Amino acid sequence: MTKKVHVYLWGIFIVLCGLVIGGCSPHLDGPERPSNAEQAIVKRVVDGDTFVLDDGRRVRMIGINTPESVDPRRPVEFYGKEASLFTKKLLEGNPVYLEWGRTPKDRYDRWLAWVWLPDGTFVNGHLVAEGYAQVYTFKDNPDHADYLLELQRQAREAGRGLWSQSPPEEAEVKESAAGEKFVASKNSQVYHEVGCPGAKAIEKHNEVLFDSEEEAIASGRRMCKVTGCTKG
Repeated sequence: MTKKVHVYLWGIFIVLCGLVIGGCSPHLDGPERPSNAEQAIVKRVVDGDTFVLDDGRRVRMIGINTPESVDPRRPVEFYGKEASLFTKKLLEGNPVYLEWGRTPKDRYDRWLAWVWLPDGTFVNGHLVAEGYAQVYTFKDNPDHADYLLELQRQAREAGRGLWSQSPPEEAEVKESAAGEKFVASKNSQVYHEVGCPGAKAIEKHNEVLFDSEEEAIASGRRMCKVTGCTKG
């Protein structure tokens, strides 16, 4: 084999390696973790796009929305349980890096964040790329929308996750102010976030449901403190 052919084949090998590595990690070509990102530990995953830190702060990932899986008044949406389990395996008990949104909190007192794993994985994008979430932006936190939409297009064309069965028409970028749901026992002065262990213990015939945390507070109830289901 001549030296020229050897060099040519070696070049092809390097290019193919790059394509394989890049193809396995489409989420790693996204935004890099900022140097001032805050490091924290995820204590509990609520559902596919929401989790609680070990200091009690509740975090909602910006720019995405996963199918419903914990609201007792609504059926579990297609791929909701899978999305929740995927996020749980990815984040629960693990360190993350957080960049807060331009508007750092929503009206439900949830912290809004872009999230990275220590290996550089951009979690918001990873969920979209693997078909566990759709693009779901907020007017005051529009960063990375174009990148997320491209990941969504690729996931839809590949039939991944929630796009795998009877995919809906091309998803639009939605704007959300929707909050998580809250629940209390009729004879209790404490309210819980849906998905909290305390909420799961409430019998259906004895529950009171609230559309927002403000509504729960207005009923005269206080936040669950034993389980630390939201603010801790």
